[in-house]
Amino acid sequence: MPSPAPVPRPVRRRPPKKVMKTFRLPPDLASYIEAESSRCGLDATAFVTRVLDGYRSDYGLPSAARAVLEEDRHALELERHEYLLHALYQRQLDIRDKGAGFDSPRGMAPLIRDGWRR
Repeated sequence: MPSPAPVPRPVRRRPPKKVMKTFRLPPDLASYIEAESSRCGLDATAFVTRVLDGYRSDYGLPSAARAVLEEDRHALELERHEYLLHALYQRQLDIRDKGAGFDSPRGMAPLIRDGWRR
């Protein structure tokens, strides 16, 4: 009688390597990080990692959108931080002209016929 086939062992994957860095922060910024991370249900390290990775990766935008924005940033000759400030300022202009939440799906509810609500 043949012996049963050996059961394969699950492959253990190592978590990604992490590097410890230390930064000096003004007390108000450190307090802000602690408060925001708590509000989001994250520890401070996870919160800072999330924010910095979002900044680095254009907050998960599709590559086509990233390419368009990167082309615009270069045409304006702005650094990444300056470009984000520029984009937020432009959004503020739209909000000032059209009202808060103007492009929200909820904002389009008045255009929908009877039977649908906000």
